[in-house]
Amino acid sequence: MLHHTEFKIVVVVLLCVCVNPRLVGAEDVFVPPLRPARETLPLKPIHRYLISTDTPTPAGQPNPYADRLNHFLGMALQNKLNLTELGQGKQANEVPEFMQVALWGLLSADSKFREREEWIALLQTGIDKALEDFREADDEKGRPAGIIGPEMTLPLYSTAMVELDGRTELIERIGVDRVRQYRDMIVHSIRWTVDDARWQKHRQTAVGWFNLLTHVIMPVIHGWVLTEEPKFLAMATDVINQEVDLQLPNGMIPYVPYGPFEMMYYHAVDVRTLYLYWWYTGSEVAAGGLKKAVPYYPLNIEPPYHWNDGPTIWWKLAWRTFWPAQIAMTAVAAGDGENAEIARQFARDNVSIDHYDALLNAQAFQELACRNIVSKPVRDRYVVQDPDLRDGLRLRYAPWSCTFSTGSSTVTRASCMVTHWEEGKASTYDAMILARPVIWFSDPKQTEPDYSTMPPSEVLGVTWAGDRVGLAATNYSPMLTSRTWDIPKITGAWNCAELWLMTDRAMVGLIDSEAMAPQAMRELAHEFRFFGPGSTGVADGDRQWRYGRLGFHVWATDMEQVHVESAPLSLLNAKNTPAWQVCLSDVQRSSRPMLMADERDKDCVVPPLRIVTTPYRRFSLVSVEPQGDAVAVTQVQRIGVNPLAFEAAIGGRTYLVYFNQTHRPVKVEPGADVKLIHATAAGHPEYQWDQKTLAMPAHSAAVMMRQ
Repeated sequence: MLHHTEFKIVVVVLLCVCVNPRLVGAEDVFVPPLRPARETLPLKPIHRYLISTDTPTPAGQPNPYADRLNHFLGMALQNKLNLTELGQGKQANEVPEFMQVALWGLLSADSKFREREEWIALLQTGIDKALEDFREADDEKGRPAGIIGPEMTLPLYSTAMVELDGRTELIERIGVDRVRQYRDMIVHSIRWTVDDARWQKHRQTAVGWFNLLTHVIMPVIHGWVLTEEPKFLAMATDVINQEVDLQLPNGMIPYVPYGPFEMMYYHAVDVRTLYLYWWYTGSEVAAGGLKKAVPYYPLNIEPPYHWNDGPTIWWKLAWRTFWPAQIAMTAVAAGDGENAEIARQFARDNVSIDHYDALLNAQAFQELACRNIVSKPVRDRYVVQDPDLRDGLRLRYAPWSCTFSTGSSTVTRASCMVTHWEEGKASTYDAMILARPVIWFSDPKQTEPDYSTMPPSEVLGVTWAGDRVGLAATNYSPMLTSRTWDIPKITGAWNCAELWLMTDRAMVGLIDSEAMAPQAMRELAHEFRFFGPGSTGVADGDRQWRYGRLGFHVWATDMEQVHVESAPLSLLNAKNTPAWQVCLSDVQRSSRPMLMADERDKDCVVPPLRIVTTPYRRFSLVSVEPQGDAVAVTQVQRIGVNPLAFEAAIGGRTYLVYFNQTHRPVKVEPGADVKLIHATAAGHPEYQWDQKTLAMPAHSAAVMMRQ
């Protein structure tokens, strides 16, 4: 029999091996048994409802979702719900989510439209429409008659039933038989959705794509609240146990078990699951997960509410902020003032208040206020190594911040941003959203670049965080982007190295790309892409550009061409080009928008396929800084190839930065006037340093300063 620790190791190994159910037969996928409860759980929900009928949000405390719900109710009374983001062209009786909105309007102490008879009529017609819509079988999706689906749609209906269930007087007003039929349909739908066969399929998929399971579990929690059946509670408990097992040191819950990388949307879905389960069960395990998540938002949200989105998985690159409700949920369960302050800043400026889950979100803000969780300043003026980014780096000296990740499947290692204030509000930001090497071999008309995605755990990287300065270095073979999820990974015959110095005044980076074998290709490019709402890039000197309030300077490169062009914000839609980039390239070609056009102009220059023989190597040395009264970066130069090295004068200090990206130890002699700040390598102690020579082991980095 396996010891408990050994069993956990086996499960982790299998999770890492069976990461893509598309590549193996269902019978070959390991599905771990249900994780038993790790605590004594109640037989009945400790709270019956989310809606509070007698406790309003205290005066002076923000509740943006209550405001949004009242807005929808007011528009519905004017038959104008179709003009809102909730209605999207439909009226109230045609929108499934409006049933929970109407219930909130009838019952909530925060409602401005309580006891309006219109809500009773809309609930009646909404239930009747649901019963009619799902009376017939859905042959296309294989659902039998009376089943609501898919899983992400079911909570729109089940949330309303949970809030309605047990309210005898209200049920009589709506119609006892009508509500009974609706309740039966909800419970039947939940049972069908997670019957044994489908539940096993969900759990098989979750071996490699855990986040898909958290999308399913919300109606399962509702099923337990409605029926108190132990089976539903066991299913929900299993998911919660998986969440807390996967959770990383600073709170991130990875999208897939073999991560990590950032994805704020999915983290929000996971937090919602933990919070809902905690609310109904009082679970200490779920509360522990939310307490562990406390650092996540303060580290990822640049004050007051801008998301530093650099290490997001490539196909979800968004560079937008998301929602405050899950931040409020974290603050409520953990009693945390930092998250409370971030959530309240969102609310005060009415930023990113979505309609989805509005009832649950209004409840979270109400709890935040009623529990009187005191706000405290959000962390600032730091450089830290973050294990959630596979020991990547975060630097923040607001309004300036930088992020570096050695995580996998990301679009970039390095990113940075500067927020700026207008009329007392941090209204927008400017950001370098990616800096990366790209190797094209196909016609560049395709949406996904060929070799451009960062590979998984075989990446060799070293990082260090010091006082006002951070050092990051890594080398890797980029993955074939279109085959990101395949096992084994497909990587190009390239060694790409990156060396970054992050300081409180600027960021300097060296990207070096070397072909390791002869090959056919069209272009090697080093892309530096920028995005900021309303900002555009303009030339600001010789190989210098300004993007909004960021300055970008190419100090040295042996790339023959410089292409300044619009570029896609997301790789999924290459023709939507709200971003802007400086692309250092080894070929002459037309701009990306011209290459991506449905019908290319006759003068469009497409780089031809050519054979590159070894040795073939190119580099780019750049800096990015927030624009202020004085230029921070005054000089940057490359001072070494093996090891990679550069010297940078920033804010009156001169740094020397080295990275031995090879498999062999090397020695460097930077000079007598140099002071070693730090030297680091994975698996090695600090280097031997005799003030003249630094012995650098393989895959190591060092930062020094001129006296």
